[in-house]
Amino acid sequence: MSTQLSTNVEKMLNSLEKTVQLASQYGSEDLHNVNVFTSMAKTICELELRNQKVMKALDACKDQNTVADFERVYETTLNSGSGREKKSSKYSEFENTAKQLLASTSARRSQPGTIQDGDVIFENFVSDVDPITKKVMVHPVKNKKCGHYYEKSSILEVISINRQLRCPVAGCANKNPIIPANLVEDPAFAKLLKERQSTQEDSD
Repeated sequence: MSTQLSTNVEKMLNSLEKTVQLASQYGSEDLHNVNVFTSMAKTICELELRNQKVMKALDACKDQNTVADFERVYETTLNSGSGREKKSSKYSEFENTAKQLLASTSARRSQPGTIQDGDVIFENFVSDVDPITKKVMVHPVKNKKCGHYYEKSSILEVISINRQLRCPVAGCANKNPIIPANLVEDPAFAKLLKERQSTQEDSD
């Protein structure tokens, strides 16, 4: 039961993280409040921690011979550590990711000199060039941990060789290794990229 719950918690947090990703790209301003998402994540993680404490308390009672002893040991074990609840590592990881995603979007939207594609605003200085190959990107993917873009084929090839590779964009504050699960397609940016390249070809 505990293992299954843990698996389900991870699935729920992954789904919630995807929701944050969508909110950071397409959501209204009220959805850029990180508390909207961290409160849900906190509830999910507290449920898992509560379950872990219950299982621990039940395990501590397995050798008790009377109902009175069972209840006493159960309540004592369950309430041990009250007032100093530990913070779930899953929650901490989610909270950090959500803050990075929403903060990077807020920073971009507050920058002067932006261009807008429908409801999505991009920095006009977002480079078309892949930081790895130094060539114009054709199939860009976005690192959802920091918001930077790479050519899909080049970044997948590099991280297959070096699993500890961090974002290659100079000055990036993201210290997490790049993993395939954090690379997402961004249709709006891909459309903008094609429009830029088409405009450049017309001017040549």
